[in-house]
Amino acid sequence: VLYEMATGTAPFKKTNPMQSLLAVAAATAPLRPVSEVNPAVPAELCELIRGMTAYRRKNRVQSMTDVYAGLFR
Repeated sequence: VLYEMATGTAPFKKTNPMQSLLAVAAATAPLRPVSEVNPAVPAELCELIRGMTAYRRKNRVQSMTDVYAGLFR
């Protein structure tokens, strides 16, 4: 939801919810960076969203505490 709020577009926009779910499951690459879609978004927020949507689990934000810290630095 945060990606969509920052960019104005859903990360996996399809014609129905099932197709969106299948697109998420089939994803093999990172999402397009928020800063490319909307350059007005602050770099810190772009980095947080990148961490929240990282393709590899080890690269993702690990807890909501980390999300909170990223939002309120």
